[in-house]
Amino acid sequence: MPRLPGVFAVTSLLAICGCGGGGGSKSSTLQNATFQIDWPTRSRAALTNPLTSALSVRVVFRGAATNGADVTMNIDRDASKVSAYTGTYTLTQGIRPSSSRTMNATFYAQAGETGPVVGTATSATATQGAELSFGTISLTSVVSVVSVVPATLTVGSDPVQLQFECKDGNGAAVAVSPGSATWAISSNPAYLSLTPDGQATPITNGTANVTATVDGIVSNVQGIQVVNPAPAPDFENPGFESPAISAGSYAEASDAATGWTGASVITGTQTGFGIANASHSWGSDAKAGSQYGFLQSSQTVETDQGSCTQTVTGLTVGKTYKVEFWMARRNGDVGGNTGEPISLTANGTTIFASAAPNPDGSWNQYASSTFTAGQTSYTFVFSTEAPSPDQDQTTRLDEVHLVQTN
Repeated sequence: MPRLPGVFAVTSLLAICGCGGGGGSKSSTLQNATFQIDWPTRSRAALTNPLTSALSVRVVFRGAATNGADVTMNIDRDASKVSAYTGTYTLTQGIRPSSSRTMNATFYAQAGETGPVVGTATSATATQGAELSFGTISLTSVVSVVSVVPATLTVGSDPVQLQFECKDGNGAAVAVSPGSATWAISSNPAYLSLTPDGQATPITNGTANVTATVDGIVSNVQGIQVVNPAPAPDFENPGFESPAISAGSYAEASDAATGWTGASVITGTQTGFGIANASHSWGSDAKAGSQYGFLQSSQTVETDQGSCTQTVTGLTVGKTYKVEFWMARRNGDVGGNTGEPISLTANGTTIFASAAPNPDGSWNQYASSTFTAGQTSYTFVFSTEAPSPDQDQTTRLDEVHLVQTN
């Protein structure tokens, strides 16, 4: 029963049943006719012209029935077997003997002889002897063009299944199943790893060139780009270091700190928020760097209820976040050395209830409650409480960061 390695081959072994007598007379029908199909490895190894895309086949024995009709058998590939295997199949009806026999096979992309036809096979006329053997089969693939779908992968992400597309000789799409392709890296393997199934794992920033092979047809080389992950969303100028101002000075205006907008909650004027550098009447040194922000609540020289606002983009919907920041009271022997309670909202929802800094003037870190992002952009507002009569209270802020918690 000869078979052609690496491609579909069908051979037929037909057992001849005798009907009594020592002379071994032959019946007019050959019973228990069997044949075999060599199903190739599915997307795990590079074979020469295998129909890796086929999941079923219809085999037709021409004029083999006792009444001269064709005998047909429909076969699905064993879905549990990915590696190459040989399937042996038995016709459910007897066929009549003949001095010659022809066989045709049609291969389909999906089980149940459905989906596009991906290949055909036709045997040469077989000779009837002690057994009917079809020998080597001529196989023709329908897939003519294979294309890899471009993709961009991110360093640190989970493996990604690369995709491909197939067309026939007329340019029409051939919808084969995903496991029909064998994948390989043609150059630049340092940027990603790739399994024969097409599972790509990004390694480092760069472009790796890959190919996909379906039914012996090799695609053009396609670059798969690997990029570094986008920076995590965070506040611009979280330490209030920009713009730089002179040591011992301060600036109070809506544009005093890059990325932040400040205003008095009461008057809407450009007061109640600012930045300061090092020690002076606002307080001692910054928590980090040389500058910090301050919010003032006052009913003395001017009436203020300071706030500062910033919109952060790039949040991931469904992920949870919190805001961490450092806070200290005024510490410059002015205004009674008191700090004003601070609150924080995200898109209008309070995520940090009003709390005052420690009374000792030291920097301490605080964190808001977590929130789950329902959109990619959030506006955060730090605000002081309304001023107490005849009071001038100031709270300092530094190193304000948005932190993803899952």
